[in-house]
Amino acid sequence: MKPVAKHTNSALLLIALVAGALSGCSGLASLDTPLTPSALQSSVPGLPPVKWSLVALPPITGAPTGFTDNLVREINAKAKSVNIGLLVDPTAQADVKLQGSLTMTRDSQTAKIFYRWDAIDAKGALLQRVEGVATSVVPKSANEPWVWVSPAVIAEISNKAVSTMTAHARQSEIVSSPVATAPAPAQ
Repeated sequence: MKPVAKHTNSALLLIALVAGALSGCSGLASLDTPLTPSALQSSVPGLPPVKWSLVALPPITGAPTGFTDNLVREINAKAKSVNIGLLVDPTAQADVKLQGSLTMTRDSQTAKIFYRWDAIDAKGALLQRVEGVATSVVPKSANEPWVWVSPAVIAEISNKAVSTMTAHARQSEIVSSPVATAPAPAQ
């Protein structure tokens, strides 16, 4: 193996390991583990600093837990792609909180999902409200209509959530350090 190829393979392996860590292996993507600023710290030498914003996402109201868990996973994946870390603990504090609520109405073969996302600052002031309606095919005989909501509708609703977060989250940016800094030697 040529030395250049060896270094290229090592670099690719490092990139894959970092991507794996950022995709959830380090706890950033877990719905069960609250995100903390210290969890965003990077100690990978040679990588540029990464700016992260933290947004609190309390439980979404109005829909069953299974549906909201899927929606939060989708929101989390999209938020991470724009360097927003979600604090999914109901008691989490951040400079920006995104409160979501959902309701559903049905007719013969469709369901309309009404969503509302409120971006709220740390003092409780409303920064922005985004409301919308998404439509999904749901059989009339379905006992649990939320189960039938299509992945495309979940993606549409999560896109609105992430665009709302992105508009306001930058005020809470933190920078993760790419290199662990050692204390200055005592003199």
